[in-house]
Amino acid sequence: MANELILGTRRQGNLVDFDASTPEVNVILERTDEGIRLEVPWANDQSPYASWFIDDDFRTPGAPAKSKPPRQLLFQDSHGPVLLVGCTAAGYHMTMFGPGTGSVWATHAILDVTDNLDFQTPNGLRSEISGLRSWLGVTSFTGSHDYPKVGQNSLTLVAKSSDEIVVDVDPPLKFIPTWRLDRSENSRTIHNLVICESRSNGARDWRSLEEAHLALRDLLVISQWRAEISTPTAVLRDDDELVMGDGTNHGARWRTVISARPGTEPPEVPYRRHLIKFEEIGIDGLRKWFLTREAFARALDPVISTRYLNKVSAMTVLAQSGPGLEALGYLLLRREGLSEKTAGSKTLRYRLDRILTDVEPALPFDGATWAATTVTAYNALKHANRIAPEPIDMINSWRQSVLVVRAWVALELGTAAVALRPRLSEDPQAEAWLPAD
Repeated sequence: MANELILGTRRQGNLVDFDASTPEVNVILERTDEGIRLEVPWANDQSPYASWFIDDDFRTPGAPAKSKPPRQLLFQDSHGPVLLVGCTAAGYHMTMFGPGTGSVWATHAILDVTDNLDFQTPNGLRSEISGLRSWLGVTSFTGSHDYPKVGQNSLTLVAKSSDEIVVDVDPPLKFIPTWRLDRSENSRTIHNLVICESRSNGARDWRSLEEAHLALRDLLVISQWRAEISTPTAVLRDDDELVMGDGTNHGARWRTVISARPGTEPPEVPYRRHLIKFEEIGIDGLRKWFLTREAFARALDPVISTRYLNKVSAMTVLAQSGPGLEALGYLLLRREGLSEKTAGSKTLRYRLDRILTDVEPALPFDGATWAATTVTAYNALKHANRIAPEPIDMINSWRQSVLVVRAWVALELGTAAVALRPRLSEDPQAEAWLPAD
């Protein structure tokens, strides 16, 4: 078996905590739907590993003081090393003062690293973002089908990476078109990919490096209202260099990384309906999106998050998105120069009308009617002394509200209203939900 950490597998090996004073211990590493977990056993409560889990009041005198596991731990077995990053102790079971086993959970696993390098603050991160390649309109292979003679056919595929796309942000963002070939006994599969890369001169925390990747994912969600995912695939530290036996230094290495909960990629579709097109907004539009995503986070986060809510009620999605609409109206008023107090005192209807000022020319429905019905539904939802709105009214208010926010983002990034209106009319969210018979 190669050095892999496949979902549903368990590996037995040794634990290295980079502390020479602790004893050797045999552990189990597994990856489940819940995350990446390390099972750490101990013989009695005098073990330093027991102190990672058990409070001082529940151990015998002389036991090591309560502590936390190192944020990085190394697992080793015959298949190779796995560096676990972001380690925290959570849950254990034991007999009274005797043997026990605790669970250490990691946020990421990095393959083939043996040194105690600080991968909690890497210099580079690569991710694969579902839907990004098709949105950029790039491809890394071409094909042709020919029929040399009757009864024969020929297929020619040429895989060649196209040019990189660079976005001048901090840290710099790069889109790297590439391809991957998977082989099996009876098939060959070529994957058409774009790698999203952030690389910094100085070490940064994961969130800082991943922020632009997640923002890109959110832009794709807004553009076509699909639950896209961003999956980290490789990580790099500048001091993790590949030096050959002859002394040749090949520089820092990209290491394979596995996230605890990577998410489920949505199924492929033959045609994607985008409100926002890369060929229209370009690099300048992308730069503006990163600024907009940060400045309007309190407005966009609640709305985007509703796309990832499954099997919930109409009340839930409206209650989740409502604060986002309130925040968007407020932030637009603040951007115009109103004070915090003045902007904060405006009613929900006033804030929705302010949003309509920007988006109404592009909407495929009457904006005033949307504002009125949304105010009624949302306020009735918030106040228990009012009659609860009908589920069909709540789901349609949420549907149109999301479409309004998506339209606002598209216009903010440079999409023309004349081009946006027919796209909104054809968007699946433009269709009203009807009550069941």
